[in-house]
Amino acid sequence: MYSFYLEMDVFSKLCSATKDNPMIENGGLLFAKFKPKKLIVTDVVNVGPLSKRNKYEIIFNKEELLAQALKLTTNARYFVGTWHSHPSNASLQPSLVDLTTMKNIGKNLVNAYPPVFLIVKYANNEFIFQAYSLNKKLEIIEISFENMLNFS
Repeated sequence: MYSFYLEMDVFSKLCSATKDNPMIENGGLLFAKFKPKKLIVTDVVNVGPLSKRNKYEIIFNKEELLAQALKLTTNARYFVGTWHSHPSNASLQPSLVDLTTMKNIGKNLVNAYPPVFLIVKYANNEFIFQAYSLNKKLEIIEISFENMLNFS
């Protein structure tokens, strides 16, 4: 299993995107680089104007996200999962829709590396998050995800 890290500028981007929209879901894609036994999230893609967002769900516009993802994918950076926010009064537990989405993505990624699913929210002047992944049986597991100032 890998250790998961979130670069500080990614943390800031996620915090801003969530704080700016506290009562509707927001989200996008996570990109990372790999080091031995470490996955470091180095960038995020936020949904664009063609995605549909409301208080209870976010529906990604696949074409829009794919176009943005292709710009970020390089030999050293890979798509590793998704992030989305929950409203400030909701929990960080995955909904049934979240679980289904995670398993659908995981069917394509779990053999290559464990996908990451980050659920975030901004509540009581605090940005909080919980990371999830899948085991080989496609069961959802909570994972530790750390901020990092610098990683070399």
